[in-house]
Amino acid sequence: MLEIKSKYSLQKNFFLWFLGLSVIPMILLISIGLPQTSKALKQDSTKLLAQTAEAKADFIVSWFNYRFKDLDYQAQNHRNSDFLQTLSRGLANSKSNPKDYVKSYDWVRKKTPNEASLLNLTRKYSYIYDTFLIDLSGNILFSIAQEADLGSNLLTGDYSDTLFAQSVRKTLDSGRSLFSGIERYAPSNNILTGFLTAPLLDNDGNKVGALAIQIKLDPLYQQVAGRKSSQSSQSSQSSQHHYLIDRNGLLLSPINKPEQVLLTKINPGLLQTWSQNPASLQTYTGPLGPTVFGHHTSINIANINWLLISEIDQAEALASVRDIQQLAFSFLVILSLLSALIALWQAKRIVKPITQLSAATRAISQGKSRQHVTTGRQDEIGELASSFNHMIEVREKYIKTIHQNNQEIQQALNELSEQKFAIDQHAIVATTDLAGTITYVNDRFCAISGYSHDELIGNNHRILNSAHHPQEFFEQMYETITSGNAWHNEICNQAKDGSLYWVDTTVVPIKNAAGEPISYIAIRTDISHIKKVENQLTQAAARAEAASIAKSEFLANMSHEIRTPLNGVIGMNSLLLNGELNREQYNRCKIVASSANSLLTIINDILDFSKIEAGKLELEIIDFELATLIGEIGSSMAFKAEEKKIELICPASPLPPCWYLGDPGRIRQVLVNLIGNAIKFTPDGEVSVHVRIIDQENDGHHLLVEVIDSGIGLSLEQQQGLFERFTQADGSTTRKYGGTGLGLTISKQLVELMGGEINVESTVNEGSNFSIALPLKASKQVAPPKPATSLANESILIVDDNYTNRKLLQELFDHWGIANQQVDSGANALQKLSDAATAGEAFSTAIIDMQMPEMDGAELAQLIQQQDNIPDTKLVLLTSQAHRGDAKKMQQIGLNAFLTKPVNQSDLYNALLQVSSLDDDPRLITRHTAHERQTFNAKILIVEDNVTNQLVAKGMLEELGIEVEIAVDGQEAIKALSQQHYNLVFMDCQMPVMDGFEATRVIRDLNSKVQQHNINVIAMTANVMADDKKRCLDAGMDDFIAKPVNPSALQAILSKWLENPKKDNRNMENSADYLPEEELAFAKSQQLQREEPKEQIFDHEVLQQLLSDKQQISSIIDAFISEMPSHLAELNSALQTDDIASVAALTHKIKGSSASIGANMLARIARHLESAAKEGNIQPLEQGLQDLTEGFKLFQEEF
Repeated sequence: MLEIKSKYSLQKNFFLWFLGLSVIPMILLISIGLPQTSKALKQDSTKLLAQTAEAKADFIVSWFNYRFKDLDYQAQNHRNSDFLQTLSRGLANSKSNPKDYVKSYDWVRKKTPNEASLLNLTRKYSYIYDTFLIDLSGNILFSIAQEADLGSNLLTGDYSDTLFAQSVRKTLDSGRSLFSGIERYAPSNNILTGFLTAPLLDNDGNKVGALAIQIKLDPLYQQVAGRKSSQSSQSSQSSQHHYLIDRNGLLLSPINKPEQVLLTKINPGLLQTWSQNPASLQTYTGPLGPTVFGHHTSINIANINWLLISEIDQAEALASVRDIQQLAFSFLVILSLLSALIALWQAKRIVKPITQLSAATRAISQGKSRQHVTTGRQDEIGELASSFNHMIEVREKYIKTIHQNNQEIQQALNELSEQKFAIDQHAIVATTDLAGTITYVNDRFCAISGYSHDELIGNNHRILNSAHHPQEFFEQMYETITSGNAWHNEICNQAKDGSLYWVDTTVVPIKNAAGEPISYIAIRTDISHIKKVENQLTQAAARAEAASIAKSEFLANMSHEIRTPLNGVIGMNSLLLNGELNREQYNRCKIVASSANSLLTIINDILDFSKIEAGKLELEIIDFELATLIGEIGSSMAFKAEEKKIELICPASPLPPCWYLGDPGRIRQVLVNLIGNAIKFTPDGEVSVHVRIIDQENDGHHLLVEVIDSGIGLSLEQQQGLFERFTQADGSTTRKYGGTGLGLTISKQLVELMGGEINVESTVNEGSNFSIALPLKASKQVAPPKPATSLANESILIVDDNYTNRKLLQELFDHWGIANQQVDSGANALQKLSDAATAGEAFSTAIIDMQMPEMDGAELAQLIQQQDNIPDTKLVLLTSQAHRGDAKKMQQIGLNAFLTKPVNQSDLYNALLQVSSLDDDPRLITRHTAHERQTFNAKILIVEDNVTNQLVAKGMLEELGIEVEIAVDGQEAIKALSQQHYNLVFMDCQMPVMDGFEATRVIRDLNSKVQQHNINVIAMTANVMADDKKRCLDAGMDDFIAKPVNPSALQAILSKWLENPKKDNRNMENSADYLPEEELAFAKSQQLQREEPKEQIFDHEVLQQLLSDKQQISSIIDAFISEMPSHLAELNSALQTDDIASVAALTHKIKGSSASIGANMLARIARHLESAAKEGNIQPLEQGLQDLTEGFKLFQEEF
């Protein structure tokens, strides 16, 4: 049934095929379509020609419209007009002709940064051949192609008669965008081209030249001559011709030969016919010979008028009708003949694929599997053939896949073998079962362990246990791998010969399908050599650490040993300066002081550097007030600046009182170094320190400090190595100015340690600017409020020849809300004061600088007092710190106040308050007037075993209004603290019964009977090494003060730890009390001219400086004299029994009490004895005891 159905389907298909190809189509075509087709073809030929002509005309107009838009866009771009003006100015400045200028370097330099826009335009649009910029004179100053016309003049040059030149001239005259028309342009190798021109305007709308675009006509010609696809007859389409002519009939586009353009003219009669019948279709003899149907279309492009001529051959247009008639009858005859042939062919086509399928099936059964049947049919036979071919393809794929899998398996086996070989060359591999029994090892395992394969296989891994690792180590390993995870660590194993070796081991469990471990594989790498190197490095690091510690201890000890006698030199020299010296002796002592302080600075630099290098330097982060810190630094450096006769302005800008968290000591160290260097390397001029906040953060600020000088400056080469250690600018710098070369290195490292950075900008012979930027957190302390008293009604005149000083004072007064004006000389000041008084706006105060050219401050003050027309203006003199003046003389010349520079903001404000009658004090106001002596409402316990030291400390504290009680040792101190309250404890460290360290630990013990476990304890010790300080802090002490006690240091400690200081303004009736310390010392030295003294047995001024009560001083000296014999007796007894420790303790006690009262000779001898005892050197002790006894006799003779 299936076969019958198939045959019936094929027969029906054959019948329909034959009927469709022969009879029905031809009958319909001939009877209905032929007449209509003939008529339509005639109409379509002429209509198609007109449509094509209109379309091409629209395209040409549209094409040029877009070109003009591109042109106008670039003409309106001011960068192009700016570019042309730049070139025009360059041409004018060059004084050369355009041809030479466009070849110059200046032209290239101006062209390169400005040509991008025009280059992009040329590259973007393929129709552009070249782009020009022409100035108002007609000079071509820019061209992309840079042909022969670049640099020529279009108005007067070689190309002035071109259409291009005419278009440029018209554009410049009319200001419109124009088209030149088509011409053969000589500079461009006589190609057919045209030019679009547009005016260029500047920002004010003035013409500056013209922009021109040279267009390629090939795209236009291709569109004019091209043919559009159409459903009209092919013959009519292929015979169409389109070309352009101008109004004179001159050919503008090629018909078949480009050479005809601009040389061939169309028949004038046709032009007349077209002008008379613009919309009609004309028949005439065409330019190529045959008769054509012709249609013309007018085209207007800006200022140019063209005609588009469209033609089609008459014969070809009408030939389609005849062809269709002949074709229809011929096709009917031929189709009839072919129908029979097709039927026969169709029958064979049906049978052939069935035969092929049968043959292919037989071939496959014989083993020839590569068979393929091709039918090219889409019916049931084609489907059968396709299914057969698909079956064969699937079968072939299966066979190919099997072969490929076999090859991949073999390749994988080969790769595994190679990988195993590679691993065996490096890794130590073994596998074990779950119990740890070895099932496989490679050769490397055997080589490193010393065992053979037979010895290892079947043995447990414990055969390699070196006992280096604890049992927990292996328990953790087995816990990891039994849970299915990989384990990695380093293991020390024992080889067969007993040697140890280290391996980096990874153990990975091999799991079954259920994810359970069935065995383990261990991969190891020999790291014995690495372990050996690590051990060596560890030992080397330990040695290096020990060496570093030894070096640090050596430097600390060396620093202490050097600084101890040096401090003695400085101290004794200070006493000399306070004594009665003649001028020569005073100057020599000043030199000694300067040299000793320089040496101390160098020692401190080396010690700081060693600490930084060892990473041992620690910052002390505390609250500090920035304005006070900067002011103190300026005051401390002012003397150095005055010595060199230069101006130091520190700070150079007003600073509001703000508190920060940081290390003020290290900040001071850095700034003192930078300011000191600035002063050192500034022969004249000024050094100013500018401080400002440059960036606020949530919890702090970034502060910028700039130290600016007008000194010798630094070259770039010198700046590069400036912050390297032991480096000066050059060798001559070291010879001329001195220094270790460590200051800037330490400063840089300190700044970086504080999280900041330091930089330098400098110019040789102009000066330098060293700047540091530091992040500082805001402190919780709040600056005290500004006093309620106001200076808002004051009017101040600033007189200073230094601009920076004037600017500083102006900003200060502006900040305080005080009206002010500034002048730079005494003469101008007199004029300003007089004018203000005349205008009824007299100044209330004048701030006058002392050091001014032509007229100094004192002379100006006298002249002001002599002027009748100047009312009662208060006068404040600003003078340098080292200025030697007489307070009474200042009052005599009419001054109300004088202050030292650099100006302290607080001192200046307080002085202005006083001189403005807001303060009733009638005396001459100086910075010393405001010095206030603090007294304290407190009760203090002194723990000291030395009677002399007890009396000295008690007297000093009582003069400050403090109630004092004494405890002779730590045990008594604990008893006293258990019975009553104190505000502070001063604790000696070395005492009998219970020393200060042990006593402090008891105080801090919460289980002790002491009532105040948190009371502040201040150590009093002669040892001020870092280790001694650490020992005090570790014991629980809060601070320490060095013995012998300095009054200023004592007052600073009390101010720091007591909360209730009181101000005590002492009357200064004697004018000498107002003078700076240097002047006091010098004046005192003038009282007696004598020779340099020998070593003093007793310095009377030591106790006089500490205490004002003479009876109290006598009591202290009596106590010392009565106590000393017992100390000498105990010392002699200790020497007889070789008790070196007691000798050291006794001499330490004698040294302290002697220094406290000014027994300098006894203190020196005792110090040497103490050092010898600590070193275990017995030999000099007996002689030292004799010297000490003789010295005490001399001391007694003084009284």
